[in-house]
Amino acid sequence: MPSPTVTRICAMVTVGLCLIVAFTLMFVFTARSGGNSGTSSASVKYKTFTRLPRNVLPVSYNITLKPDLNRFVFDGSVSIAIKVNEVSRTIKLDSQELDIKNPTFTVTSTGEVLRPIKVQTLADEERLEFVFDEDLPLGNNQFHCDFHGKLDDSLRGFYRSKGKNQRGEDSYAAVSHFEPIDAHRAFPCWDEPALKATFNMTLIVQKDLLALSNTRPIAESPYEMDQSWKVVRFETTPKMSTYLVAAVVGHHDYVEDYTKSNVRVRVYTSLGKREQGRYALHTAVKSLDFLEEYFNVSYPLSKADLVAVADFAAGAMENWGLITCRETTVLYDPMNSSTNIKQNVATVVTHELGHMWFGNLVTMEWWTYLWLNEGFAKFMESLTTDHIYPDYDMWTQFVAETLNVGLNLDSLDSSHPVEVIVEHPAMVEEIFDNIAYEKGASIIRMLNSHLGADKFRAGMQLYLNRHKYSNTLSSDLWKALEEVSSVRVESVMNSWVKQVGFPVIQVTALYKGDNIVLNLRQNKFYSQVDNPKRNEPQPLWKVPIPIAWGGNSTGETKILLEAQETEVTLEGAVNASWIQVNHGAVSFFRTMYSREMLAGLLDAVKSKTLSAENRFILHADLFALVQSGYRNTTELLEFTKAYENETDFSTWNSVAILLSKMSLLLGDDVELVGKLHKFGAKLFRNIFKSVGWDTKPGEKHTTALLRTVVLSMLVTFNDAEILAEARTRFNAYVDGRRILSADIRSPVYHAVAKTVDSTSWAQLIKLHKEANLQEEAERILIALGDVPTPEYIQKVLNFADSSEVRAQDAISVIASVSTSAQGRDLAWKHYQANHKRYSKRYNSGFLISRLIKGVTENFKTFEKAKEVEQFFANRAIPGTELTIKQTIESIISNAKWLQRDQKVIEEFLRRHGAVNETSR
Repeated sequence: MPSPTVTRICAMVTVGLCLIVAFTLMFVFTARSGGNSGTSSASVKYKTFTRLPRNVLPVSYNITLKPDLNRFVFDGSVSIAIKVNEVSRTIKLDSQELDIKNPTFTVTSTGEVLRPIKVQTLADEERLEFVFDEDLPLGNNQFHCDFHGKLDDSLRGFYRSKGKNQRGEDSYAAVSHFEPIDAHRAFPCWDEPALKATFNMTLIVQKDLLALSNTRPIAESPYEMDQSWKVVRFETTPKMSTYLVAAVVGHHDYVEDYTKSNVRVRVYTSLGKREQGRYALHTAVKSLDFLEEYFNVSYPLSKADLVAVADFAAGAMENWGLITCRETTVLYDPMNSSTNIKQNVATVVTHELGHMWFGNLVTMEWWTYLWLNEGFAKFMESLTTDHIYPDYDMWTQFVAETLNVGLNLDSLDSSHPVEVIVEHPAMVEEIFDNIAYEKGASIIRMLNSHLGADKFRAGMQLYLNRHKYSNTLSSDLWKALEEVSSVRVESVMNSWVKQVGFPVIQVTALYKGDNIVLNLRQNKFYSQVDNPKRNEPQPLWKVPIPIAWGGNSTGETKILLEAQETEVTLEGAVNASWIQVNHGAVSFFRTMYSREMLAGLLDAVKSKTLSAENRFILHADLFALVQSGYRNTTELLEFTKAYENETDFSTWNSVAILLSKMSLLLGDDVELVGKLHKFGAKLFRNIFKSVGWDTKPGEKHTTALLRTVVLSMLVTFNDAEILAEARTRFNAYVDGRRILSADIRSPVYHAVAKTVDSTSWAQLIKLHKEANLQEEAERILIALGDVPTPEYIQKVLNFADSSEVRAQDAISVIASVSTSAQGRDLAWKHYQANHKRYSKRYNSGFLISRLIKGVTENFKTFEKAKEVEQFFANRAIPGTELTIKQTIESIISNAKWLQRDQKVIEEFLRRHGAVNETSR
């Protein structure tokens, strides 16, 4: 699956006040374990879990599925070639919500058929145990059963997805989504990643429907029992894990192309939307060409399909040969899609195709090593996209949206190691978070820099060739990299994958003759400086540190910091005007400079002597230090002024998130927020003069991204000129007098929502209903979070719960409402009143975690932290325990920041003429 932030926070919610949602949703998919925030929270007591016994193991599955899209049920059968390894009278496998019929065991050598004397349902384990009255013969045999299930709307297992046909009527598809542990909702199986097998899929479907699976169809024939149906049989898959099996049945069209090695690539869409698949198709073909060359391992299937699904919980899913995607992650309409969505499509496609090697060909042995799948796919996403589209500036965006996001999460007590012990399957969904993805990808990038790109690539090639079609641990990767590089990899990387958190490197400089001597000291970084754990013995990391300096003296060096403290001599650097530690932002730590060193870097920011990623990380590090209490907010605001002439998208996004977060914290003080908005508007007005409202011929990809952020923030700051122009453009658009560029629709819709009346409400709802592009529908939904009055806020919440809004999208709507003071309280009350219904609707998957986090994480008082804790204490939902801990910790962090720095923020604004001396 793509990263928790893969629908691109900026693509969906970097608009207006919903930049605060962006800050919130940065972690909204996350779940963390370990540590204690000082409070207890909801606790789910998992029963003792053991992995499936190895007495009987699968070799090959023959699966038949017959989905009925009129009755929303499916029938099926599975014949599994098995190997009995130990004398036993039982077969235990995974199965849930399936009615099992006619189970048999066939002795291959004699043809004898054995029937179980008892079938035990182990509900807590989601398993069945078939008990026989005699020992099962050792060796290769056959197990068979029939089954029946429901095509529900749970977005997991084998389920139904509802879209619209070209006449605007409801149209259903049957779709599979099995990761991490839901294949056994579709067919009985050994549903663990290490228990690989081959799969032969047969789909029985109505004749007018298209049937897709992992491989190409090899035969199609009429269904003997009903000639209005057909039977489609597919090629045998490679040896793979159950969570990668896929089936999609529905009405689809497609576009097609071939790679250099003659792999057929198709993008399937609903009827009438095939041309919207062209961009994803181009990206997919180029990606496969690049990845085959980079890994020096051929793509093992004859085809690679991507299919757009209307209702889909994740951003996309890397089923081998049949990638399933939300429409917003695979469809691109040049006339109506934003630049954000265009980039999002590219990164999702490259991410999922990276999985064809990391995850599918070579798979983690158990969910503890999930990061081997997701961290590498996230890294390859940027590497591949940068290769295909170098103008996207992916590596600067990586620093902002991957490295920085991972650091933010990993600073919490409720974080967990990259290699997290998964003791129960219910925990699995919670670790699909920004540790596995963002931290995983960041430490891979750090290792790539430490070893050198060529050695790193050679090590990956060795690893993939050595372990193809099998399962691995992290140590298998370290061994391959050590063999090709002769560098100690395992000892360095174990400090990053087995320990929670990361260091803050404190830096001071001393002048000695012509040289400068840096003192570097590492300590664990905590999200709150008053954390009592700071007084305990501190863990150590082995930290690759690149250092650069400039001015009248220039140079670069790098070290591996293994001790808590060291000194580094920069020879001949006495005339350097600035020194930057973690130059290039390649390593996973925060840097805290002396104030004198920071002043020198400030000038390098103003002059843009430093590259974009280096300017960004300086602001992001100081932002994190301020939130945590290591530095005060005044220092950050003064530093932020240096970015007034900034031109980089990622850096402006960091400034935007800072001011949005501060607006959220100060939201109850209307006057003070107004003064903060004046300060922010002054900053953003300067860059607005450069980007304006409209696209300029030949402008950069990132300029289009920047325009959305700039306009969104000026809407947030209630800039009168921007709000008026937004209303003018909106009215001309709905009247059919003017085209509204996709890149400015979000800020325009937010501007309209901020001053909503009955007419504009009806116009927005009409636009949502008539939207032919899911991206457009989501844009409008998110904008509705900006409505200003309790009456309209409640209308938005009710609309989110209606049948007009997809279950997957309702969460973002409710979260967007939570970005204002009164909206936050109303959304929380709404959630509390509907907790049982939401729990049932979203089950125990990551969607319910997203909802809980989105509704609660913006609170900012100790009282609210306690209220949230008490509410969930007796309402625990499996798979949300860590999310709730994290949310409570975040609320406490907000409260402490406000408690520490509200007065100094006010003083800063007064000094800069934004607060009237007599106003308070």
